[in-house]
Amino acid sequence: MTSEKSYSTAQRLDALFPGTPLKWNPLNAGWSVRAPFTGAWATYYPLLGRVFIDASMATDGSNCGDGTEIAKLAHFDADGNNLWPAQGVVLPLPTDRLQSSGLPRPPALHIGPGGSITVFGISTAATRADCCASYTVAQL
Repeated sequence: MTSEKSYSTAQRLDALFPGTPLKWNPLNAGWSVRAPFTGAWATYYPLLGRVFIDASMATDGSNCGDGTEIAKLAHFDADGNNLWPAQGVVLPLPTDRLQSSGLPRPPALHIGPGGSITVFGISTAATRADCCASYTVAQL
């Protein structure tokens, strides 16, 4: 028989470990995961209340315009953790070519409250973009 104490301990230990990583690729046309990587990942960390995005992406430059959706993030991971931000978040997106025409802006990955992942500030001459950042989420 499981005691309340052992159940309480298990709950506290579960909060230390991240949720199951969620692969959010394949990416939309013009974007792909760079070799040798196997995916673009989103991982929820319960103790921090944050989702970490880790992706190394390649682009052919054809779909780099501001506001271009490159992927859609699933609402929940395999453990039932919410991955969508309550409000849109902007994450840094280092790239090999900065946007120089129109209204140049810092390269960024936007994740909307509905899970839409869009890019901004990427040059059509870019061949890669990397994201390793996190944002806060509220669990439902």
